[in-house]
Amino acid sequence: MICWIATIIHEGENGSIEPGGLPSIAESPFDEGLKMSPFRCAENFELKRDLVNFLQNSVRDPKLQYADMKVKLHASLRLRERILSVVEEFGEEALIGSLRKTLEDTETEVRRRIKELPDGTVRINTWLDHSLREPLLAKVPMAVTIDDDRMVFDFRGACPELANRSINTHISAFKTCLATNMILYVWPDLPVNQAIFSPIEMRTNRNSLVDPSNDSPNAMSLLPLFRAMSIPASLFAKLYFCLPKRYTALSASHYNQPATFIYGGITQHGEVTGNFCADINGNGTGAREDNDGENAMSPLFGAVADTGEQELAEEELPYVRLVGQQLAKDRIGFGKYRGGLGYEQMVTVRSSSFWGFMTGQCGSKHPSVYGVFGGYGCPAYPLAKVKGINIFEEIKENPNALKLDIVEMMNAQEIPEADYVVQEAAMSFEPCAEGEIYMICQGAGGGYGDVLERDPFQVLKDVEENILSTALAEEIYKVIIDPETLILDEAASINARCEEREKRKVQGRPYKEFCKNWVQAGPSEDLPYMGSWGDTGEEIIASPPGESRYTMQGDEMAAVMLSNPKDRRIRRTRK
Repeated sequence: MICWIATIIHEGENGSIEPGGLPSIAESPFDEGLKMSPFRCAENFELKRDLVNFLQNSVRDPKLQYADMKVKLHASLRLRERILSVVEEFGEEALIGSLRKTLEDTETEVRRRIKELPDGTVRINTWLDHSLREPLLAKVPMAVTIDDDRMVFDFRGACPELANRSINTHISAFKTCLATNMILYVWPDLPVNQAIFSPIEMRTNRNSLVDPSNDSPNAMSLLPLFRAMSIPASLFAKLYFCLPKRYTALSASHYNQPATFIYGGITQHGEVTGNFCADINGNGTGAREDNDGENAMSPLFGAVADTGEQELAEEELPYVRLVGQQLAKDRIGFGKYRGGLGYEQMVTVRSSSFWGFMTGQCGSKHPSVYGVFGGYGCPAYPLAKVKGINIFEEIKENPNALKLDIVEMMNAQEIPEADYVVQEAAMSFEPCAEGEIYMICQGAGGGYGDVLERDPFQVLKDVEENILSTALAEEIYKVIIDPETLILDEAASINARCEEREKRKVQGRPYKEFCKNWVQAGPSEDLPYMGSWGDTGEEIIASPPGESRYTMQGDEMAAVMLSNPKDRRIRRTRK
């Protein structure tokens, strides 16, 4: 045996309690779909039909299950051919030695780079604003401590494990996603392998959201995992800022939410299906120290990815994109360099006897991405719906009923009898009648640097490309542009920026005075807050929605059980 080769794909539909394999309402591992130990599903270079049939019968999309298995088998065979050709040319020992040397050299280089960094601690505190079943503030902190050649990633103080919510993530997966961010955004010049994480020490509170017990549900662990794939870059921007040697441009966070529609139902061909859309793969990247972020470039977990062809999807599925991959105007991570934008999506369904959508993201009340060095984070992105209508019938009589922009659609409310709804971005599976409209927005990456330092002509360029309005250019950047002619008024912009700087001087306060008026002893009593309040993980606050607040010690943390949102609504109605 020389080595193992693996071809892995993100499996979607797996027979879970909700279609698509990402169940937001799962309350235990038994709601999360097929649970199986690895077994040999191919032998003698062919799929074993009995096991293929078993897997097909366990999910809602048997055709996709079979197609994925065939693709993975073919990819494995191609990989095997390449490995054997290397062995034939160079020999087994050369291959094994190369693999070993790559791992050892990577670890050695990482240790050297750690020693380059200044000693001290940098930290960031982030929060999930939803459990996918109810709003709450679940803390996901990160501190990086450098002590000579030691580096420690510290996540103590995180939200307690949620015993009956699916957003927990096991520590092994969490480490993998942290390493992914280090490889893509901190040290992209190093060989891509797990040795990059070998010298890094981890500290967590056991039974926390990022290091839960083995019995916790975790089907929607994407929420903390995506956070792990974005926040290290922000911290290392602080560590590398003062150093002459960098290995890539410093950057703010890539957008870090799985903003896509998950779907399920009966297709126009009478087939049962369920999965999630590949349009998750168009996140906006964070701004860099020398340039803007890229618009809707790629997911934060991979630099090379595709969002799929909608025309091909509509041949097999009844959901219709009324708007797809249109850059979202004004929803930007502002800064000296702005974050890359995401895109808007409007979807509906046609020619299906039953269909529904769900989403699995947060960030509609509290921004999920922050800026660095004065840059703005991304905005908050809610979900919008137009219910109780059939847009295909409406546009026959009134073509203006459909606005190809979420903000315009929701503000115009062109259809009097329609129910226009704005809600949290997290939505459990919900039936969608023909012609009802669901709208979400892929978010922007964080901004880098002070907005008043942005080149006015770059602001003008954003306005000309219709990704920024003249009103927001003036409000945020203090750049004055005529909305009719799009001519930049340089003199007025200089004056506006000077005035803004003078206002900042007046508003400025000494640090101790600012803290005295701003910092509170704890979160508001009515806030469903989960996690530590300070920078240590010694005391953990648990405020389950609808229940009394209590605290526990970080090293003795226990899982928190949340009540059913339906039961809380019933209690409120009775009152």
